[in-house]
Amino acid sequence: MDRELKDLVSSYCDPILPMLHDIKRRNKNKIPDNCLNEIRAIVDHIARCYRTDDPVRIEKEMGKAEGHMQRLAFDCFKQLNIFLHDGLESKIKWFFSPYWLHIDGGEFWKKFYNDRQMIIKTIVLAKENESLDADLAMSYYAQVYEGYFRIEKLLNTHKLQLCWSLVVRLYYLMSHFTNWFLITAVLALISAIISYFIS
Repeated sequence: MDRELKDLVSSYCDPILPMLHDIKRRNKNKIPDNCLNEIRAIVDHIARCYRTDDPVRIEKEMGKAEGHMQRLAFDCFKQLNIFLHDGLESKIKWFFSPYWLHIDGGEFWKKFYNDRQMIIKTIVLAKENESLDADLAMSYYAQVYEGYFRIEKLLNTHKLQLCWSLVVRLYYLMSHFTNWFLITAVLALISAIISYFIS
């Protein structure tokens, strides 16, 4: 049992613990309830192993703990996907403009677009394989996670250009507003002149 417990703890510490820290950082220092429930279930099944000497019962409880560990890993990936997706969409909402197509001679957009498309396709594959092949689903989730970090790194590397992109976006918005205002004023003037001459 000690060996199985050691393997279980190392599987928690290696991929899951860093993800939980990242989730806490992105979620106002809180771990979501679904992840906490899985952690409680893991601890509960491990505690039950110490209440009995029956090796069959211990093996059964350790198996259940491993199942909850797997679900915890899936929940961590899903939570991170939500936070990373929302953060990316927020940046796109604020900073996107046609200027993105010209940053680094178009290389920025190419990398951004390719990673974003890869994330969209891979997250679907990960969800489809959760019940079919857990290891394959985990590797897909890991690819999604890495893709988001590549995009975050890309956006952080080009912060100055993204600020210029915001300026370009504001310019487009102001020019459209100005055009709308001028057209409205001209049409109001024309209708005033026509009504003056008609009456």
